[in-house]
Amino acid sequence: MTTTTAQDLRDIEDAAVTILLGADPIDAYRAQAVHTACQQFQTRDPLIHRVLTAHPAQRHNALNKMRQALAEADPIDGEMHTVVAVLTWTITGNSAVAQQLLVEGARRGTHTALNDLYTEAITLGLPHNAWMIATAESTLDSLRTGVA
Repeated sequence: MTTTTAQDLRDIEDAAVTILLGADPIDAYRAQAVHTACQQFQTRDPLIHRVLTAHPAQRHNALNKMRQALAEADPIDGEMHTVVAVLTWTITGNSAVAQQLLVEGARRGTHTALNDLYTEAITLGLPHNAWMIATAESTLDSLRTGVA
């Protein structure tokens, strides 16, 4: 049995952020690294936040890469759908596409609070920048630990 340390999680997060914000194209290896980062809130939530606070051009590039990673990752799971949904809604404001991704994420077995929260937020008509509003007072460390 191996133990994942805080540094291991940080390395997973950093690798995925570098892939999403960098210039290199998505391939199967990079898609798998992004997939891994989407699996736990300790890496997923700071990844989302770091993408959303990047330069606007980088955000759109990262969203495109997330979509590519979603198509390339094996197995394709609900967690990645949820992350792509959050990024889609926040970056583009397209709630219809985000809602479809959330439904597909739930169908693929994602029953995380994030999927449920965003499904409800879109249904209630909250603004597309809900992530930024909800995390405005959060630090990356608090997102990594889940402790405010």
